[in-house]
Amino acid sequence: GNNALNETTEENAIMSILQHQPFQSFIEIGFWSELSTLKLDKLRLDDAPRQIWGSFEYGNRKARVPKFVVGNNALNESTETPLNSIRCHGKITVVNTVESFKEIDKKAFIDDLGAFVLNSIDSGAAVENPSLLLHWAMLTFSNLKSYSHYYWLAFPAISFSTPPLAGPARLLSSEFGAAQQAQLHESFKALTERLGGAAPAFFAVSADRPSAAGG
Repeated sequence: GNNALNETTEENAIMSILQHQPFQSFIEIGFWSELSTLKLDKLRLDDAPRQIWGSFEYGNRKARVPKFVVGNNALNESTETPLNSIRCHGKITVVNTVESFKEIDKKAFIDDLGAFVLNSIDSGAAVENPSLLLHWAMLTFSNLKSYSHYYWLAFPAISFSTPPLAGPARLLSSEFGAAQQAQLHESFKALTERLGGAAPAFFAVSADRPSAAGG
């Protein structure tokens, strides 16, 4: 009836298009030393993609925009993720000339990356390992004589034909009782401890509604 129509209209009025949060990328200076050593001692002229990892920082209220960091140890998969960070795996391609760096088709480069993410969704791999949704890539050339570096970071983003909508943020206390909030805090703490102190890229919360007496 009209009441249902009015409720639907009011609900849509407070919904907004879900958008990606802008962020800045930052490469720690020590990374270039590690890359130069790898290039001289192991890679040489090998320009095949290799594993790399970076991390999104969170929880820094002083930062005006979130930061994606390629750290000093980004080429070493065995190193720990910084605290208050989300680890993201990716690929790095080190080309041998500045001409190669400039001539690579950047659109095709990121399209291939996007295809990897979509294939991970279609195959179900992203359900088992949601961090695949944050797969990224780095293209770089380093002039070891002048110690100058060229780089380009690629982050594919899923685009929907119909933009998803999101409602306004609500206080946790309006959704969960005190006991549920405490349990959520402890569960999330335990989850990050299992991941070596790093936060999961994605997680879901399933909870019963608090009783009338609270819970």
